[in-house]
Amino acid sequence: AHIWPYYNKVRPFPATSFRYPVKLNSPVFAMVTVYKERKIFKFLPPRPVIHVSEPFHPRTDLACQEAKLELRNRVHAWMEEKIAEAGSVEYIRYEYRPKE
Repeated sequence: AHIWPYYNKVRPFPATSFRYPVKLNSPVFAMVTVYKERKIFKFLPPRPVIHVSEPFHPRTDLACQEAKLELRNRVHAWMEEKIAEAGSVEYIRYEYRPKE
């Protein structure tokens, strides 16, 4: 795993991350960190603001594979929506460079 400080998008994650919540029928909480520009001490890095979701419960009427994918999509949509709604300052720009 890599650490991407001040990254202001949702990093990709697979539906297999939701295997145990679906199997055990337990709720999932999502967390998003957005970065706000400081108002007074502008020379400091952006201020992190953490948003935590309400619980996402897996659907029991779907098959395991479908339930994992559906739960992942709901969590991912919430994370994308919260970042777009709250806004996030781009302090460090990450660019993909293919290997030569």
